[in-house]
Amino acid sequence: MSFVVGNAYASHPGEFNGNFKHGLRHTSEYKAFHSAKQRCSNPNNPRFKDWGGRGIKFLLPSIESLIERIGKKPSKEYSLDRINNFGDYTLDNVKWSTKQEQRLNSRPAKNIPLRDKKTGRFFTQEKTQC
Repeated sequence: MSFVVGNAYASHPGEFNGNFKHGLRHTSEYKAFHSAKQRCSNPNNPRFKDWGGRGIKFLLPSIESLIERIGKKPSKEYSLDRINNFGDYTLDNVKWSTKQEQRLNSRPAKNIPLRDKKTGRFFTQEKTQC
């Protein structure tokens, strides 16, 4: 008797089936791992241009190694973050962060109005570039 799991077959439930040997498929850690992988390697992903399109590579070997290195998510308020925002997803460059921590680590967005400290006028970053 065989059980169909995804695109692979297993002779017993929970046995290695080519896709989910780790048993972490439905965890929030796996979802964060998989989402990061998709953003970096799938050109059809809507967010690819901000990750893979910028040359960010997904080099995490497995979900098990990720959890072994940084542990499980402390709570649902945390998500996978790169320590160096310009670096790849590697075991030495990832951590769990809150949205507030991630905002502090994000690259500046284009065309965000900024206020000149001397004049008080608003301008965009794009206009200040030479």
